Amino acid sequence: LPLLIPLQTMCPEINTSVVLVLKLLNRVLLRDFSAPVCVDLATMKSMKLASDHRGWIFDLAATENEKYFFSVGEDATLKKWSASSWIAIDSAELDSSGSSVMVWEEKSSVLVGTKKGTVSEFSFNDLKKLRSVELHKDWVRRILQVSPGLIVSCSFDGHLAFPFSDFAPIKVSAQFVEDLTMIEPNRLACSCSSEGIKIFDLRIKKKKKVESACQSPADKKASP
Repeated sequence: LPLLIPLQTMCPEINTSVVLVLKLLNRVLLRDFSAPVCVDLATMKSMKLASDHRGWIFDLAATENEKYFFSVGEDATLKKWSASSWIAIDSAELDSSGSSVMVWEEKSSVLVGTKKGTVSEFSFNDLKKLRSVELHKDWVRRILQVSPGLIVSCSFDGHLAFPFSDFAPIKVSAQFVEDLTMIEPNRLACSCSSEGIKIFDLRIKKKKKVESACQSPADKKASP
């Protein structure tokens, strides 16, 4: 379940545009300008971590064992951090600003989406680039594992894509696809800008919208 914290009350010095991303070792990690911000849940004190990022951090992801986490940002770098020491221990260059990151546990790798529209895979241990594919024409907003061996990405170009698989991209929105989440096995919910939330059944190989959880006022008038 989401962890909701009144940030302005708890840490008034933190920029209000930061986003709550993940929980590590009883601490909350937020993304902020140039460096992650760590909030200790016991003391509710915040600490901005040292960082070599030049500009905004756009996404964070952690390993399942919570020993490491990764950050990407507008300076076109991927950084690996130790969650115990809160120190960046490795980095890799990207082809453009990093917009999303995901730890692919079963492959021992890290997937990174960029502003250019590419999705690249890096080795977990040394951040060596393993392969890359250009699937989108705009920012890769989110990368998500939907089943063993199957990854889906969404973008501001309105498409879902399936990196490193034989599945073709699917046009799901005339505008942006903001975010993704699995709501049950094989059912994927997509936040499609002003078009609302659309839900897709991944077992259907062709393009098909299963249902729309939200509709615009115009859609509601046209509905029987």
